[in-house]
Amino acid sequence: MIFVAAEILKLLVVEPEYFIALDVHRVVIEQAGGEAVIEPASRWTAALDEHSFNLVVTRLERNPEIVARKLSAVRARGAGIVFTSTYVPGSTEMAATGRWPVVQIPFTDEDLLSALGEAQARMHHEKGPSPA
Repeated sequence: MIFVAAEILKLLVVEPEYFIALDVHRVVIEQAGGEAVIEPASRWTAALDEHSFNLVVTRLERNPEIVARKLSAVRARGAGIVFTSTYVPGSTEMAATGRWPVVQIPFTDEDLLSALGEAQARMHHEKGPSPA
């Protein structure tokens, strides 16, 4: 697992299951040296407006329109996204992620760190190289 650039990981966790959110928070703080804020899923829009973040971890929804709206809102703020999911890999729900990483619940610390690293690498690649 490689974290890209010198940017500090600032994570917004909007997860309906509090203990899953706590586990994500713990991994980010203890193993990635980042910052993390937990918000309930019911505060999705307010959480995006109130916090500074470069990645969001949120649950993959069954409805692809909701997933598209989540992706659009996060990307409009210049951030990346990692989805948590209990859906079977390759299922129709997975197709809505726009190829952003999905970590299966239950997950290991390594699985989550790998997904976060993948999302950071994608963001870094989309931004392009820094001017010299």
